[in-house]
Amino acid sequence: MRRTSAFDQKMEYTTLERSVLNWMGSHTHIPNLPQQLTVSQPFERKLTGVGSYTKLKVPTDAQPINTCGIQTPIIGPWIKDAPGIQDDGGSLLFLSEAGYIDTLEIYAIGYSFDESTTVFRLHD
Repeated sequence: MRRTSAFDQKMEYTTLERSVLNWMGSHTHIPNLPQQLTVSQPFERKLTGVGSYTKLKVPTDAQPINTCGIQTPIIGPWIKDAPGIQDDGGSLLFLSEAGYIDTLEIYAIGYSFDESTTVFRLHD
């Protein structure tokens, strides 16, 4: 019988990450961003204590984002009324030079960040 390891398990987005990415896909109006977000998968997450960096992978057949004229990183929503995220928070989405979403950063303005929070409001 084959043993499974942590590498065999598919990483999932947290509720907060998925909500932030959905917000970006519907509010930023960047061509190809919603399509990349739909097919993206998280594969590495680093928690800093006051935020997180989540590395994303996108299939190579996805259309790249034309980065000419786009401010990067892409500024995402503010995060309000979230227990565990002190003094509210923010989000940024970084792109690779090739035009693919690469890293999602979510951070607290204060000194504590709970990535597992499921209660929050997102706004401009």
